[in-house]
Amino acid sequence: MTFGTAAEAASLARHINAIHAQVHGHLQAPAGVFPAETPYVARDPELLLWVHSTVVSSHLLAYTTYIGPITPEERDGYCAEVSAIGRLLGIPADFVPTNTACLQDYIDGMLASGEIVVTEAARALAHDLLSPPALGVARPLVWLIYLPTIGILPLRSGTGTGSPGIHVMRGHSGFRRGACAACYSLCRLGSATGRGRAPSASHLRLSQEAWRCDLHLHPSKHESL
Repeated sequence: MTFGTAAEAASLARHINAIHAQVHGHLQAPAGVFPAETPYVARDPELLLWVHSTVVSSHLLAYTTYIGPITPEERDGYCAEVSAIGRLLGIPADFVPTNTACLQDYIDGMLASGEIVVTEAARALAHDLLSPPALGVARPLVWLIYLPTIGILPLRSGTGTGSPGIHVMRGHSGFRRGACAACYSLCRLGSATGRGRAPSASHLRLSQEAWRCDLHLHPSKHESL
């Protein structure tokens, strides 16, 4: 949908919308301000708007963290361009943020509203996504890839996954250094190839946040470190 033609984007959007039309049901357990049995449908514009906004925000953050800075005008231009995708997926035009100020205001408002919570189902899904059972010998490589991804999550989201506080890092200096090195090395690689930015202290902070999330999701992996 990003690099294809308008016709290809419209065709893919119809396919996604058809899949979304089959996703509906009721909450099996309370989720924040929503009681059990609250109905949900994937075509709900408010749900679609949250997904769209977090994807756009994450794209911008990942690019500026690992590739390089972009101007405010370029940020706003990106938001405006990808708003067309949101409209194709059923989000009303007046819902979709078309600049970064509106985008951030919306995300901040949602995080403060109490509607965004991490449920047990979300924790289970995060575990399956980050540690699929069929990885085998590729598991260490995948682990190095997902640490920088987790590291750019907002602190509130990282805490929401149940990750423990900073005190749990005491006594695990070897693994902590490895987590920091994963993010740091990614930035060094991008910098050396001319496609990324040089690493900084902020990248080490992001890696440590990723380590805290990983410790909660896979505590047994760290027992011997």
